[in-house]
Amino acid sequence: IVPNAFNAACLSAVGVKSVRTVPLGIDLNHFHFQPPVRGDVFVFGAAGRLAHGGCRKGLDALVQQFQTAFPGRSDVALHIKTWSDVPLRPFEDPRIQVTTDRLDEAGLREWYRGLHAFVDASHCEGWGFHVHEAMACGRPVISMGVGGVAEFWTEECGWKVPSRMVPASGLYQNHGHWFAASTDDWVRTLRRVADH
Repeated sequence: IVPNAFNAACLSAVGVKSVRTVPLGIDLNHFHFQPPVRGDVFVFGAAGRLAHGGCRKGLDALVQQFQTAFPGRSDVALHIKTWSDVPLRPFEDPRIQVTTDRLDEAGLREWYRGLHAFVDASHCEGWGFHVHEAMACGRPVISMGVGGVAEFWTEECGWKVPSRMVPASGLYQNHGHWFAASTDDWVRTLRRVADH
């Protein structure tokens, strides 16, 4: 039993005979529209658990792409939600804020409220709960729009970063493929979103 057609197709391609799809969801009692916090700084947000090979989440690369896109600009920020068991390396850039506290649904909803756009930097997701929750809170999403996320996200919900399928790397090397976008495409998209 898998959450989407992408997962079902992948399993069928390697010979699994009986695959059923049961879409996942989120609690709309907790995750619903919240107007963004007003201010002079445009805040991007990204999230993901880095245990079990966090390179798939793409958060380290996103930090570099953010810094490349906005050198010296004080009117943008990047907020990252992750967990303390495998934290991101420290950043000297004061515009980058990393939250490792455990948040309940109300705390996570408030975290989304502090964003103007959510960035799905993952190379591939089975579903994409953070994307789903951010959308329910009314945040547009920047994404490659692949894997499980493609089950419910379209360009009507944000901005698509062009990508292509490539062999997976890091912990996932020799274990299949995932999606990647060029740094130039990420930088161009981040700038477009912040400037418009």
